[in-house]
Amino acid sequence: MRKFGILVKKELKELLTVSSLIPIILIMAIFYFLGNFIGEEIENEVNALENIRFALCDRDNSGLSREVADDLAAAGCDAVRVGDASEFEKDGLGFGIEIPNGFEQSILSGTPAKIKLYAGFESSSMTSSVDSAAMTAVGELINAIVSEKLMSLSLPQSDRSFLTNPVRTDEYTVFNGNVANVSAAEVQGKMMLQTLFLPIVLYLVIMLASQMLANSVANEKTDKTLETLLSAPVGRISILSAKMLAAGIVSLIYSVFYIIGYSWLMDGMYAPIGADGGVSEAMSILGLEFGVGVYALFGLQLFLSILCALALSLIIGILAADVKKVQSMIMPLMLVVMIPYFISLVSDILTFDTLPKLLIGAIPFTHSFTAVNAVMFGQMGWYWAGAAYQAVFVAVLMVAALKIIRSDAIFTFGGRPTAKKKKSLAFCRKV
Repeated sequence: MRKFGILVKKELKELLTVSSLIPIILIMAIFYFLGNFIGEEIENEVNALENIRFALCDRDNSGLSREVADDLAAAGCDAVRVGDASEFEKDGLGFGIEIPNGFEQSILSGTPAKIKLYAGFESSSMTSSVDSAAMTAVGELINAIVSEKLMSLSLPQSDRSFLTNPVRTDEYTVFNGNVANVSAAEVQGKMMLQTLFLPIVLYLVIMLASQMLANSVANEKTDKTLETLLSAPVGRISILSAKMLAAGIVSLIYSVFYIIGYSWLMDGMYAPIGADGGVSEAMSILGLEFGVGVYALFGLQLFLSILCALALSLIIGILAADVKKVQSMIMPLMLVVMIPYFISLVSDILTFDTLPKLLIGAIPFTHSFTAVNAVMFGQMGWYWAGAAYQAVFVAVLMVAALKIIRSDAIFTFGGRPTAKKKKSLAFCRKV
């Protein structure tokens, strides 16, 4: 039993090292930071409900419609009178509500009247539906106001359902001046269905590519094949480029398989629901279709992010003493990728204030997570700036990797070189 305890103690000493504990502590810190950051964003969106201003277009201009407008103001709603509710975005308002002609006449005749609700579409993230929720709340308030007035009038109306629900809503979505007769919630749901897999695929591909290249280089160092390769009559920039290109091609192949597989998964889950109620046609009218161009631009950012990860992994693999060290050294890279990954799952980074947006944008992988939204919502300046930033990031890392591989650090990093390493180093220098 004593021997068994000694063995357990030995294993724990090897596993619970400073290098293994630091990443776990960092993960806890990142989760704490992300939880508070995302919580603040959601709180800000919810607080915006209390101060939202919306457009109100009264085409009926009847006694009942004017009373409704007065009661909305009395309830604390900031309704701005406009001539066209669908153009609410031009006036900097949250959404638009239109009371159509014949509203009062329809109500007094015992027929449910319809009002038109116009919501904008700014993002496919979970926190982008605040304006739509506020619009729905105002629509329900209008229904309650009219219902209360009908109750007080004691009209000879036996239909209880009409008295409690006299106003129906007809929802429209506005995007880039285009209007489609579909709710913003349905459009958002379809967009999320199409984009949900992109961050997951990106994260998996980056992690796979990083592990693959770092382990490959570390294995070559352990097997001494890297020393032989460096002593061959081949330029070291060619060696680095070949490793990067090969790993990049393999990663892109994997990403294609991931995208196709996840698409099949989404289709299989969505198929039982049946027709989407005209949402696809509405998205075509709004200009929110995912065409070849959108996926091509996302693919460019994905490729640049893979190159960033590979360049970092190449340096890690060069500096790591063995494969075991690679795992602990590559953990910080995984933690960095986690930040934009988790944020993009619940929120749209492009809608953040300038400072947090730039801080998160300093992480090169962020720009792949924001690529689709940037293209779809017309923020091409951010897209191309991100692409250029990633390209420069890769170039800087490649120069750093080239300097390391040309120096003694590739053999001396991680401790004093052994006699065998010194001999190999001297041979490589001669070559």
